[in-house]
Amino acid sequence: MRLPPLSPQRPFDPARLPFFYGWIVTAAATVTVVASIPGQTMGVSVFTDVFVEETELTRLQLTLTYLVGTALSALLLPAGGRLFDRMGARWFGVLSCAAFGGSLAFMAGVDRFAGALSAVLGSGLAAGAIVMTGGFFLIRFFGQGMVTLAARSVQAKWWNRRRGFVGGCTAVFVGFSFALAPLFLDWQIRSFGWRGAYLINAAVLVFFVGSIVYLLFRDNPEECGLEMDGGWRGSSKRVNPDLVWKRDFTLAEAYRTYSFWVISLMLGTNALVITAYTFHVVDLARDYGVERRVMLSFFAFAAMVSVPTNLFLGIIADHIRIRYIVMFVGVSGAVMGLGVALLPSVVGKVLLVAGIGCSGAGFSVVMNVSYPRYYGRAHIGAISGASMLFFVWGSAVGPLAYSAGRVWTGSYTAVVLLGSAVYLMLAVCAFWANNPQRNL
Repeated sequence: MRLPPLSPQRPFDPARLPFFYGWIVTAAATVTVVASIPGQTMGVSVFTDVFVEETELTRLQLTLTYLVGTALSALLLPAGGRLFDRMGARWFGVLSCAAFGGSLAFMAGVDRFAGALSAVLGSGLAAGAIVMTGGFFLIRFFGQGMVTLAARSVQAKWWNRRRGFVGGCTAVFVGFSFALAPLFLDWQIRSFGWRGAYLINAAVLVFFVGSIVYLLFRDNPEECGLEMDGGWRGSSKRVNPDLVWKRDFTLAEAYRTYSFWVISLMLGTNALVITAYTFHVVDLARDYGVERRVMLSFFAFAAMVSVPTNLFLGIIADHIRIRYIVMFVGVSGAVMGLGVALLPSVVGKVLLVAGIGCSGAGFSVVMNVSYPRYYGRAHIGAISGASMLFFVWGSAVGPLAYSAGRVWTGSYTAVVLLGSAVYLMLAVCAFWANNPQRNL
């Protein structure tokens, strides 16, 4: 069924506002990314003990269902991105919020669904594995996938010369929200029960965030009679050559560029390492002789590093080649791994905090800036979706990779240092990850 067109002048005309409407789109996109938290790793991790209690799965089996569900969801991300390009940001965003809300409502009843399925299959273990895999597939595809893709892609369409600065500002709010999310979700569970927490977040997604997307999202400035950046050209007479757009690339054309693979692999590696570290942080503290409370506090210190770094990188991203920030992510990730290996020394703790904060800040800027700058806006959904496949797969494989490394070698050190080596290799490769627009 074809959805009715949404007039960009309804319910109000963005061109009549006394300021550039891109700021409203940015604010709405930021809220939408924050709303994806229940589908992100830190949102899922708060509920893992509940799932172990409510199903017949062990923690390792639950981790495997998370891996399978996440990996399967990643396979559909490129198709979801192409759908974004065809539908436009408003309808795609509204439907994604509704689907994600329905997925969270499903998670509120996983124990009941597993119980009903076990009566059919005659095996509680098989039923629990099937239901949890399906639940993880849904919340990862619609939460970390479609809702996040809609928000990041629509924001990218409204900015060019200020894209780095705006992305840096967005990353500050998103970073703080993600850092506080586990505490907030834990409070919800203690106050309303785990089932109530999921249902509350489902209602927020469908009615509140969905309404924000419907009312405030606009697919691009041109349909509103506006220009990117509000027509702003800046005061400098010298324009960064990386900001000069010549034509839009299709997904197939992006696949044929060296830069796409280097940037996507860097983002995927960062997702793998950060997710693995977050998932095993308590066990890492135990292995390296660091007090649990101290190890968990590193997230807060990393956020303090990430905020100013985000703003700084966002500002300079508008004036330098993005490949240098990709290299910065690789070096920062390697520093993080070295910090883990040197624990519990003071040097190890400092390097770990600096590595987490700087790599996370660089990751946000690269994610927001690189693809629209390199490949244009016409197919940004498809290209971003294809790139997110690496990111989501990395977050799925990371926890299992760390577990396997721990089992095979007796400690996390070998797998942590291997991750640092991969980071450094990609940082070197990123030196040649030039903007394809410059070659036209």
